[in-house]
Amino acid sequence: MIRLLLAAFLSTILVAADAQEQRFNSSITDVTVFLSGAQLTQEGSVKLQKGRNTVVMSQITPNVNPSSISVQGGDAFRIISAQFRQNPLSPLNVSKEQKQKKDSLAYAQMQKAIIDAEIAGYNEEKTLLQSNRGVKGANSLLLPEDLEEMADYIRTRHEQIEVKLFDLRIKQQEAQQLISRLQGSLNVVKGKDQQRSGEIVVVLEAQTALTTKLTCKYVVYNANWRPSYDVRVQDLGEPVELSYQAVVNQSTGVDWNNVRVTFSTGNPFQGNALPQLYPWYLNESYDFGKVTYGYEGAFEKLRERREPAAEDVAFNQMPQTQVTQSLVSTEFLLENRQTIKSSGAETRLEMKKYAIPAEYDYVAVPRRDKTGFLRGQITGWRTLNLMPGESNIYFQKTYVGKDYINSQQTNDTLNLSLGRDPGISMK
Repeated sequence: MIRLLLAAFLSTILVAADAQEQRFNSSITDVTVFLSGAQLTQEGSVKLQKGRNTVVMSQITPNVNPSSISVQGGDAFRIISAQFRQNPLSPLNVSKEQKQKKDSLAYAQMQKAIIDAEIAGYNEEKTLLQSNRGVKGANSLLLPEDLEEMADYIRTRHEQIEVKLFDLRIKQQEAQQLISRLQGSLNVVKGKDQQRSGEIVVVLEAQTALTTKLTCKYVVYNANWRPSYDVRVQDLGEPVELSYQAVVNQSTGVDWNNVRVTFSTGNPFQGNALPQLYPWYLNESYDFGKVTYGYEGAFEKLRERREPAAEDVAFNQMPQTQVTQSLVSTEFLLENRQTIKSSGAETRLEMKKYAIPAEYDYVAVPRRDKTGFLRGQITGWRTLNLMPGESNIYFQKTYVGKDYINSQQTNDTLNLSLGRDPGISMK
Protein backbone atom coordinates (compact mmCIF):
# COMPACT_ATOMS: atom_id res chain seq x y z
CA MET A 1 0.00 0.00 0.00
CA ILE A 2 2.85 2.37 0.90
CA ARG A 3 4.58 1.62 -2.41
CA LEU A 4 1.40 2.40 -4.35
CA LEU A 5 0.96 5.70 -2.53
CA LEU A 6 4.62 6.59 -3.12
CA ALA A 7 4.34 5.76 -6.83
CA ALA A 8 1.16 7.82 -7.14
CA PHE A 9 2.81 10.74 -5.33
CA LEU A 10 5.88 10.53 -7.58
CA SER A 11 3.71 10.38 -10.68
CA THR A 12 1.81 13.46 -9.53
CA ILE A 13 5.04 15.37 -9.05
CA LEU A 14 6.33 14.32 -12.48
CA VAL A 15 3.07 15.23 -14.18
CA ALA A 16 3.19 18.65 -12.53
CA ALA A 17 6.80 19.06 -13.60
CA ASP A 18 5.98 17.95 -17.15
CA ALA A 19 3.32 20.65 -17.29
CA GLN A 20 6.12 23.23 -17.02
CA GLU A 21 8.65 21.37 -19.17
CA GLN A 22 8.66 21.04 -22.92
CA ARG A 23 10.02 17.85 -24.45
CA PHE A 24 11.36 17.90 -27.98
CA ASN A 25 12.60 15.29 -30.42
CA SER A 26 16.30 15.01 -31.10
CA SER A 27 18.76 12.61 -32.70
CA ILE A 28 22.47 11.86 -32.56
CA THR A 29 24.23 13.39 -35.56
CA ASP A 30 27.94 13.20 -34.73
CA VAL A 31 30.10 10.89 -32.64
CA THR A 32 33.72 11.41 -31.67
CA VAL A 33 35.15 8.16 -30.33
CA PHE A 34 38.13 8.48 -27.99
CA LEU A 35 40.57 5.80 -26.93
CA SER A 36 38.27 5.57 -23.91
CA GLY A 37 34.77 7.04 -24.06
CA ALA A 38 33.00 9.02 -26.76
CA GLN A 39 31.48 12.45 -27.27
CA LEU A 40 27.97 12.49 -28.74
CA THR A 41 26.40 15.44 -30.52
CA GLN A 42 22.61 15.44 -30.36
CA GLU A 43 20.43 18.00 -32.12
CA GLY A 44 16.76 18.87 -32.16
CA SER A 45 14.37 21.70 -33.00
CA VAL A 46 12.43 23.32 -30.16
CA LYS A 47 9.76 26.02 -29.99
CA LEU A 48 10.44 28.66 -27.34
CA GLN A 49 8.18 31.22 -25.71
CA LYS A 50 9.33 34.66 -24.74
CA GLY A 51 10.90 34.56 -21.30
CA ARG A 52 12.19 31.59 -19.35
CA ASN A 53 11.76 28.11 -20.85
CA THR A 54 12.57 24.64 -19.55
CA VAL A 55 13.10 22.13 -22.34
CA VAL A 56 13.95 18.45 -22.04
CA MET A 57 16.04 16.43 -24.49
CA SER A 58 15.00 12.83 -23.89
CA GLN A 59 16.19 9.37 -24.94
CA ILE A 60 19.72 10.02 -23.67
CA THR A 61 22.02 7.15 -22.79
CA PRO A 62 22.19 6.67 -19.00
CA ASN A 63 26.01 6.45 -19.15
CA VAL A 64 26.66 10.20 -19.32
CA ASN A 65 29.41 12.13 -17.62
CA PRO A 66 27.30 15.05 -16.26
CA SER A 67 30.31 17.38 -16.11
CA SER A 68 30.79 17.11 -19.88
CA ILE A 69 27.37 18.48 -20.94
CA SER A 70 27.56 21.47 -23.27
CA VAL A 71 24.53 23.11 -24.92
CA GLN A 72 24.79 25.48 -27.88
CA GLY A 73 22.19 27.55 -29.71
CA GLY A 74 21.53 30.88 -31.36
CA ASP A 75 21.99 34.46 -30.19
CA ALA A 76 18.26 35.09 -29.59
CA PHE A 77 18.28 33.27 -26.26
CA ARG A 78 20.57 32.75 -23.28
CA ILE A 79 21.29 29.34 -21.78
CA ILE A 80 21.03 29.45 -18.01
CA SER A 81 21.69 25.84 -17.00
CA ALA A 82 21.86 22.27 -18.31
CA GLN A 83 21.77 19.16 -16.17
CA PHE A 84 21.42 15.41 -16.61
CA ARG A 85 18.82 13.25 -14.90
CA GLN A 86 17.33 9.79 -15.27
CA ASN A 87 13.68 9.46 -16.21
CA PRO A 88 12.08 7.11 -13.63
CA LEU A 89 9.02 6.58 -15.86
CA SER A 90 10.95 5.58 -18.96
CA PRO A 91 11.02 1.89 -19.90
CA LEU A 92 14.10 -0.06 -18.96
CA ASN A 93 16.67 -0.30 -21.70
CA VAL A 94 16.54 -3.60 -23.58
CA SER A 95 19.86 -4.14 -25.27
CA LYS A 96 20.37 -6.12 -28.44
CA GLU A 97 22.22 -8.72 -26.39
CA GLN A 98 19.22 -9.14 -24.09
CA LYS A 99 16.90 -9.59 -27.08
CA GLN A 100 19.19 -12.24 -28.51
CA LYS A 101 19.32 -14.05 -25.17
CA LYS A 102 15.53 -13.98 -24.92
CA ASP A 103 15.16 -15.35 -28.44
CA SER A 104 17.65 -18.13 -27.73
CA LEU A 105 15.87 -19.01 -24.49
CA ALA A 106 12.45 -19.09 -26.19
CA TYR A 107 13.80 -21.36 -28.94
CA ALA A 108 15.39 -23.72 -26.39
CA GLN A 109 12.14 -23.87 -24.42
CA MET A 110 10.22 -24.68 -27.62
CA GLN A 111 12.65 -27.50 -28.44
CA LYS A 112 12.26 -28.94 -24.95
CA ALA A 113 8.46 -28.75 -25.26
CA ILE A 114 8.66 -30.82 -28.46
CA ILE A 115 10.81 -33.41 -26.68
CA ASP A 116 8.37 -33.50 -23.74
CA ALA A 117 5.49 -34.11 -26.16
CA GLU A 118 7.35 -36.99 -27.82
CA ILE A 119 8.10 -38.55 -24.44
CA ALA A 120 4.46 -38.25 -23.45
CA GLY A 121 3.37 -39.90 -26.72
CA TYR A 122 5.69 -42.86 -26.28
CA ASN A 123 4.62 -43.29 -22.64
CA GLU A 124 0.99 -43.35 -23.76
CA GLU A 125 1.79 -46.02 -26.33
CA LYS A 126 3.70 -47.96 -23.70
CA THR A 127 0.65 -47.84 -21.41
CA LEU A 128 -1.54 -49.04 -24.27
CA LEU A 129 0.71 -52.04 -24.90
CA GLN A 130 0.71 -52.93 -21.24
CA SER A 131 -3.10 -52.80 -21.10
CA ASN A 132 -3.31 -55.37 -23.93
CA ARG A 133 -1.66 -58.08 -21.84
CA GLY A 134 -5.14 -59.36 -20.88
CA VAL A 135 -6.25 -59.80 -24.48
CA LYS A 136 -6.13 -63.58 -24.12
CA GLY A 137 -8.64 -63.62 -21.26
CA ALA A 138 -10.94 -61.15 -22.98
CA ASN A 139 -10.96 -62.98 -26.28
CA SER A 140 -10.74 -66.78 -25.94
CA LEU A 141 -11.27 -67.29 -29.69
CA LEU A 142 -7.68 -66.23 -30.52
CA LEU A 143 -5.53 -69.02 -31.88
CA PRO A 144 -2.15 -69.81 -30.27
CA GLU A 145 -0.22 -68.63 -33.33
CA ASP A 146 -2.11 -65.33 -33.19
CA LEU A 147 -1.20 -64.89 -29.56
CA GLU A 148 2.44 -65.66 -30.31
CA GLU A 149 2.51 -63.15 -33.15
CA MET A 150 0.91 -60.50 -30.93
CA ALA A 151 3.35 -61.22 -28.11
CA ASP A 152 6.28 -60.84 -30.50
CA TYR A 153 4.90 -57.51 -31.71
CA ILE A 154 4.35 -56.20 -28.19
CA ARG A 155 7.83 -57.27 -27.07
CA THR A 156 9.54 -55.74 -30.14
CA ARG A 157 7.58 -52.54 -29.97
CA HIS A 158 8.20 -52.29 -26.23
CA GLU A 159 11.95 -52.54 -26.81
CA GLN A 160 11.78 -49.86 -29.52
CA ILE A 161 9.85 -47.55 -27.22
CA GLU A 162 12.32 -48.00 -24.35
CA VAL A 163 15.29 -47.21 -26.62
CA LYS A 164 13.52 -44.16 -27.99
CA LEU A 165 12.56 -42.96 -24.49
CA PHE A 166 16.15 -43.40 -23.32
CA ASP A 167 17.39 -41.22 -26.18
CA LEU A 168 14.68 -38.60 -25.63
CA ARG A 169 15.37 -38.39 -21.88
CA ILE A 170 19.03 -37.62 -22.62
CA LYS A 171 17.94 -34.88 -25.04
CA GLN A 172 15.46 -33.64 -22.47
CA GLN A 173 18.19 -33.36 -19.85
CA GLU A 174 20.52 -31.55 -22.27
CA ALA A 175 17.73 -29.16 -23.25
CA GLN A 176 17.01 -28.40 -19.59
CA GLN A 177 20.69 -27.70 -18.94
CA LEU A 178 20.80 -25.37 -21.95
CA ILE A 179 17.70 -23.54 -20.69
CA SER A 180 19.30 -23.12 -17.26
CA ARG A 181 22.48 -21.69 -18.80
CA LEU A 182 20.55 -19.31 -21.06
CA GLN A 183 18.35 -18.18 -18.18
CA GLY A 184 21.39 -17.46 -16.04
CA SER A 185 23.06 -15.56 -18.87
CA LEU A 186 19.86 -13.60 -19.49
CA ASN A 187 19.65 -12.65 -15.82
CA VAL A 188 23.21 -11.29 -15.98
CA VAL A 189 22.39 -9.19 -19.06
CA LYS A 190 19.18 -7.94 -17.45
CA GLY A 191 21.20 -6.84 -14.45
CA LYS A 192 23.40 -4.75 -16.73
CA ASP A 193 20.35 -3.26 -18.45
CA GLN A 194 18.63 -2.15 -15.24
CA GLN A 195 19.10 1.48 -16.16
CA ARG A 196 16.45 3.78 -17.49
CA SER A 197 17.09 6.28 -20.24
CA GLY A 198 18.34 9.70 -19.29
CA GLU A 199 17.31 13.27 -20.02
CA ILE A 200 19.09 16.58 -20.33
CA VAL A 201 17.09 19.46 -18.86
CA VAL A 202 17.98 22.86 -20.29
CA VAL A 203 16.79 26.15 -18.77
CA LEU A 204 17.08 29.15 -21.08
CA GLU A 205 15.86 32.71 -21.47
CA ALA A 206 14.43 33.75 -24.86
CA GLN A 207 14.25 37.37 -25.96
CA THR A 208 11.26 36.61 -28.19
CA ALA A 209 9.14 33.64 -29.24
CA LEU A 210 10.93 31.56 -31.85
CA THR A 211 11.68 28.07 -33.15
CA THR A 212 15.36 27.23 -32.97
CA LYS A 213 17.82 24.37 -33.02
CA LEU A 214 19.54 23.17 -29.85
CA THR A 215 22.80 21.26 -30.03
CA CYS A 216 23.94 19.27 -27.02
CA LYS A 217 27.33 17.61 -26.64
CA TYR A 218 28.18 15.19 -23.87
CA VAL A 219 30.72 12.48 -23.11
CA VAL A 220 29.63 8.89 -22.43
CA TYR A 221 31.35 5.84 -21.03
CA ASN A 222 31.34 2.29 -22.47
CA ALA A 223 32.85 3.16 -25.85
CA ASN A 224 36.39 2.98 -27.22
CA TRP A 225 38.52 2.32 -30.26
CA ARG A 226 41.98 0.93 -30.98
CA PRO A 227 44.17 1.09 -34.08
CA SER A 228 44.66 -1.92 -36.34
CA TYR A 229 46.35 -2.46 -39.69
CA ASP A 230 46.14 -4.62 -42.78
CA VAL A 231 49.52 -4.87 -44.52
CA ARG A 232 49.38 -6.26 -48.06
CA VAL A 233 52.26 -6.97 -50.45
CA GLN A 234 51.35 -8.24 -53.90
CA ASP A 235 54.90 -8.99 -55.05
CA LEU A 236 58.52 -8.06 -54.37
CA GLY A 237 59.34 -4.68 -55.82
CA GLU A 238 55.81 -3.39 -55.42
CA PRO A 239 54.80 -0.91 -52.69
CA VAL A 240 53.29 -1.94 -49.40
CA GLU A 241 49.54 -1.34 -49.15
CA LEU A 242 48.82 -0.18 -45.62
CA SER A 243 45.21 0.02 -44.47
CA TYR A 244 44.90 2.09 -41.28
CA GLN A 245 41.78 0.92 -39.43
CA ALA A 246 39.83 1.65 -36.27
CA VAL A 247 38.31 -1.20 -34.27
CA VAL A 248 35.43 0.37 -32.36
CA ASN A 249 32.84 -0.99 -29.95
CA GLN A 250 30.16 0.64 -27.86
CA SER A 251 27.62 -0.51 -25.30
CA THR A 252 26.19 2.84 -24.24
CA GLY A 253 22.59 1.64 -24.44
CA VAL A 254 21.79 3.75 -27.52
CA ASP A 255 22.47 2.81 -31.16
CA TRP A 256 24.42 5.27 -33.29
CA ASN A 257 22.38 5.31 -36.48
CA ASN A 258 23.65 7.05 -39.62
CA VAL A 259 26.06 9.38 -37.82
CA ARG A 260 29.25 11.15 -38.76
CA VAL A 261 32.08 9.34 -36.96
CA THR A 262 35.38 10.85 -35.87
CA PHE A 263 38.14 8.87 -34.19
CA SER A 264 40.30 10.83 -31.79
CA THR A 265 43.58 9.88 -30.14
CA GLY A 266 42.53 11.79 -27.04
CA ASN A 267 41.25 10.35 -23.78
CA PRO A 268 38.91 12.62 -21.76
CA PHE A 269 39.02 10.28 -18.76
CA GLN A 270 42.78 10.51 -18.41
CA GLY A 271 44.03 12.91 -15.74
CA ASN A 272 44.83 16.32 -17.20
CA ALA A 273 46.45 17.91 -14.15
CA LEU A 274 50.01 19.00 -14.88
CA PRO A 275 52.33 16.86 -12.71
CA GLN A 276 54.58 18.71 -10.29
CA LEU A 277 58.17 17.64 -9.80
CA TYR A 278 59.28 18.26 -6.24
CA PRO A 279 62.96 18.26 -5.15
CA TRP A 280 64.51 15.48 -3.11
CA TYR A 281 66.54 16.63 -0.12
CA LEU A 282 69.73 15.08 1.25
CA ASN A 283 71.41 15.60 4.62
CA GLU A 284 68.19 16.84 6.17
CA SER A 285 68.19 17.41 9.89
CA TYR A 286 65.83 15.23 11.91
CA ASP A 287 65.09 15.72 15.59
CA PHE A 288 65.22 12.37 17.43
CA GLY A 289 64.96 13.87 20.89
CA LYS A 290 68.46 14.95 21.91
CA VAL A 291 70.27 13.71 18.78
CA THR A 292 70.47 15.89 15.64
CA TYR A 293 72.00 14.79 12.36
CA GLY A 294 73.26 17.10 9.58
CA TYR A 295 74.86 20.48 9.43
CA GLU A 296 73.46 23.25 11.52
CA GLY A 297 70.99 25.37 9.57
CA ALA A 298 71.08 23.11 6.50
CA PHE A 299 67.55 21.84 7.04
CA GLU A 300 66.01 25.32 7.04
CA LYS A 301 67.98 26.29 3.96
CA LEU A 302 66.88 23.25 1.95
CA ARG A 303 63.29 23.68 3.07
CA GLU A 304 63.14 27.11 1.51
CA ARG A 305 60.26 27.22 -1.00
CA ARG A 306 61.03 27.97 -4.63
CA GLU A 307 59.30 27.87 -7.99
CA PRO A 308 60.19 24.73 -10.01
CA ALA A 309 62.69 25.35 -12.78
CA ALA A 310 61.82 24.57 -16.39
CA GLU A 311 63.96 21.42 -16.38
CA ASP A 312 61.96 20.08 -13.44
CA VAL A 313 58.78 19.65 -15.54
CA ALA A 314 58.69 16.57 -17.79
CA PHE A 315 56.30 16.34 -20.73
CA ASN A 316 55.22 12.94 -22.01
CA GLN A 317 54.77 13.39 -25.76
CA MET A 318 52.79 10.61 -27.42
CA PRO A 319 53.17 9.91 -31.14
CA GLN A 320 50.44 11.56 -33.16
CA THR A 321 48.73 10.62 -36.43
CA GLN A 322 47.91 13.51 -38.73
CA VAL A 323 44.57 14.05 -40.34
CA THR A 324 43.23 16.94 -38.30
CA GLN A 325 45.82 17.61 -35.66
CA SER A 326 45.68 19.81 -32.61
CA LEU A 327 48.21 20.31 -29.85
CA VAL A 328 46.84 17.45 -27.78
CA SER A 329 45.21 14.95 -30.16
CA THR A 330 44.60 13.91 -33.74
CA GLU A 331 41.19 13.25 -35.26
CA PHE A 332 40.06 11.11 -38.18
CA LEU A 333 36.74 12.13 -39.70
CA LEU A 334 35.30 9.34 -41.83
CA GLU A 335 33.92 10.31 -45.22
CA ASN A 336 30.72 8.25 -45.05
CA ARG A 337 28.13 8.08 -42.30
CA GLN A 338 28.14 4.94 -40.18
CA THR A 339 25.78 2.92 -38.00
CA ILE A 340 27.25 1.34 -34.88
CA LYS A 341 24.90 -0.69 -32.70
CA SER A 342 25.05 -0.74 -28.91
CA SER A 343 25.94 -4.42 -28.69
CA GLY A 344 29.54 -4.37 -27.51
CA ALA A 345 30.57 -6.14 -30.72
CA GLU A 346 33.67 -4.86 -32.49
CA THR A 347 33.24 -2.98 -35.76
CA ARG A 348 36.23 -2.48 -38.04
CA LEU A 349 36.29 0.73 -40.10
CA GLU A 350 39.01 1.90 -42.48
CA MET A 351 40.32 5.40 -41.78
CA LYS A 352 43.22 5.80 -44.24
CA LYS A 353 44.93 3.79 -46.94
CA TYR A 354 48.53 4.24 -48.12
CA ALA A 355 50.75 2.82 -50.85
CA ILE A 356 54.27 3.00 -49.42
CA PRO A 357 57.52 2.24 -51.31
CA ALA A 358 59.52 -0.45 -49.54
CA GLU A 359 62.71 -2.46 -49.80
CA TYR A 360 62.66 -6.21 -49.27
CA ASP A 361 65.29 -8.61 -47.94
CA TYR A 362 65.60 -11.91 -46.09
CA VAL A 363 66.54 -12.12 -42.44
CA ALA A 364 67.42 -15.11 -40.27
CA VAL A 365 68.25 -15.46 -36.60
CA PRO A 366 69.66 -19.03 -36.43
CA ARG A 367 70.07 -18.93 -32.69
CA ARG A 368 66.30 -18.51 -32.28
CA ASP A 369 64.87 -19.90 -35.55
CA LYS A 370 66.62 -21.49 -38.51
CA THR A 371 63.96 -20.39 -41.00
CA GLY A 372 64.43 -17.38 -43.25
CA PHE A 373 61.94 -14.53 -42.96
CA LEU A 374 60.95 -12.10 -45.69
CA ARG A 375 61.14 -8.55 -44.42
CA GLY A 376 59.84 -5.29 -45.80
CA GLN A 377 61.57 -2.06 -44.81
CA ILE A 378 59.77 1.29 -44.93
CA THR A 379 61.55 4.62 -44.60
CA GLY A 380 59.87 7.94 -43.98
CA TRP A 381 57.07 6.22 -42.14
CA ARG A 382 57.00 8.86 -39.41
CA THR A 383 55.21 11.24 -41.76
CA LEU A 384 52.21 8.87 -41.45
CA ASN A 385 52.16 9.35 -37.65
CA LEU A 386 51.02 5.78 -37.01
CA MET A 387 49.89 4.58 -33.61
CA PRO A 388 51.04 1.31 -32.00
CA GLY A 389 48.75 -1.53 -33.01
CA GLU A 390 48.35 -5.08 -34.23
CA SER A 391 48.64 -5.77 -37.95
CA ASN A 392 47.39 -8.52 -40.24
CA ILE A 393 49.97 -9.47 -42.86
CA TYR A 394 49.02 -10.62 -46.39
CA PHE A 395 51.53 -11.63 -49.04
CA GLN A 396 50.37 -12.38 -52.59
CA LYS A 397 46.73 -12.37 -51.43
CA THR A 398 47.46 -15.01 -48.78
CA TYR A 399 47.13 -14.40 -45.07
CA VAL A 400 50.56 -14.84 -43.48
CA GLY A 401 49.92 -14.02 -39.84
CA LYS A 402 49.96 -11.19 -37.34
CA ASP A 403 52.62 -8.67 -36.43
CA TYR A 404 52.82 -5.54 -34.31
CA ILE A 405 53.59 -2.05 -35.58
CA ASN A 406 55.58 -0.30 -32.89
CA SER A 407 55.37 3.36 -33.80
CA GLN A 408 57.14 4.30 -30.57
CA GLN A 409 60.46 2.94 -31.77
CA THR A 410 63.29 5.36 -32.48
CA ASN A 411 64.53 3.75 -35.72
CA ASP A 412 64.10 5.59 -39.00
CA THR A 413 63.17 2.32 -40.72
CA LEU A 414 59.98 0.43 -39.95
CA ASN A 415 60.47 -3.33 -40.35
CA LEU A 416 57.52 -5.50 -41.38
CA SER A 417 57.79 -9.27 -41.11
CA LEU A 418 56.08 -10.74 -44.18
CA GLY A 419 56.29 -14.36 -43.09
CA ARG A 420 58.52 -17.40 -43.32
CA ASP A 421 60.08 -18.61 -46.54
CA PRO A 422 60.32 -22.42 -46.34
CA GLY A 423 62.84 -22.37 -49.21
CA ILE A 424 65.43 -20.66 -47.00
CA SER A 425 66.80 -22.38 -43.92
CA MET A 426 69.98 -22.27 -41.86
CA LYS A 427 71.97 -25.46 -41.32
